[in-house]
Amino acid sequence: MLCRDSKKVLGALVDNEIDLMQSVAVEEHLAMCADCSAFMKDQRAVKDLLQNGNFRFTAPPGFREEMLKTLQPPPVTKKLRPWSSISIPVWRATAAAAIVILSVALIALLYNESSVNKMAAQNEVVDNHIRSLLMNHLADVASTDQHTVKPWFNGKLGFAPKVVDFSDKGFPLVGGRLDYMDGQTVAALIYQHRQHVINVFTYPHSGTVTPRASEQRGYRIIHWADSGMEFWLVSDLNPSELQQFAELLRE
Repeated sequence: MLCRDSKKVLGALVDNEIDLMQSVAVEEHLAMCADCSAFMKDQRAVKDLLQNGNFRFTAPPGFREEMLKTLQPPPVTKKLRPWSSISIPVWRATAAAAIVILSVALIALLYNESSVNKMAAQNEVVDNHIRSLLMNHLADVASTDQHTVKPWFNGKLGFAPKVVDFSDKGFPLVGGRLDYMDGQTVAALIYQHRQHVINVFTYPHSGTVTPRASEQRGYRIIHWADSGMEFWLVSDLNPSELQQFAELLRE
């Protein structure tokens, strides 16, 4: 792939809008081209700024009072128009009904937006998992020793990922690498169960998310967040064994 072709699709790659095979080709080019790699870094920085920047608008003084005035019912005059004969209780009931309808519509909108965001995150997790298998790039640091893998992340991330070897439970640690997800650089920990590879993507998260299992394109996913960290597990392992591994991590 030439640089001019690569730069045409880097923006789409950052937004996960190109297919997997084209994404692999671009990643291979970035590994060999410092100029395009720097351009990609700038693209990701811009996306991160737009997603995490503080763009809140502060209302001017007196704005709330002015809005409350506009919500007051108009004063009753001697010359009543036909529609103004509606009593104040009816007016209030109509306003209350409008508020209820607006609230229901807003809740439905937020629910749909949450579902879309969740689906996008699941697709990103599966894409990262497949890419690591296709490019034969499972680990930047290959080791079964958690005391080797965990220190490798020092200085590369703004957090310390939880790294534990579960060889005695049948889930040996294979290594770790840096990956990119949800607009940020994350830790990817790799485990293995028999011939099945498990990718664990983890990064800071301020809230709590109840463990939830799903499936995308034949791959099983388990997602949760607690204790200040978010976890995404993905593998072609059967659901019961992947759930067993998730419970080991949560302990």
